[in-house]
Amino acid sequence: MEIVVTSIVGVFLGGAIAYTIAKRVAHRPKLKVRLDETMVLRPADLNLHNNLTLSVNGAQVENLCSLALTVECSGSRDIVVPDAAPPRGENATPPPRLDFDGFEIIGVRTLNNDNSRCYIPLGIRTNRRGLYVNVHRIRKSTTARFSIIGVLDPGVDSIDQCRFFPGAITDVDVLTFGAIARPWETS
Repeated sequence: MEIVVTSIVGVFLGGAIAYTIAKRVAHRPKLKVRLDETMVLRPADLNLHNNLTLSVNGAQVENLCSLALTVECSGSRDIVVPDAAPPRGENATPPPRLDFDGFEIIGVRTLNNDNSRCYIPLGIRTNRRGLYVNVHRIRKSTTARFSIIGVLDPGVDSIDQCRFFPGAITDVDVLTFGAIARPWETS
């Protein structure tokens, strides 16, 4: 009798553990973040430096660089961050962030702005060298696409690696691709 009771308890306990792992680990949504350089325009490289000048806010620049940022939700459920909207309290979830060396952001643009599928406002940091990826919500099987325009610092040829901070979105696995350096930043 004792063996039967122990076996039944073991089956129920094993089932509960398997269910918990499947629900909380194996079926967690994945937030995939990818950053790629799409174009660098240098008039001097095209032998147009006498005919083409670039300026940003009245200051002449030597180049323009375009980056493509994609944020994708894959998995079995949507990602929703309830405390992402302002006003942000002291204990609010910090959003994912990209920090650049040798690149100053001029502007960002959402390329597929479908608020029914996702709402991810981007915020440029005050030093214009970083970008907040403020995930409010993104539905499963949705990819949000953004364009980032900026200027490379003198002597910098391309965006090889940028630093990434994954934020503190709970119950989500974050994966990075492209020009995002590993290991990630922790603060």
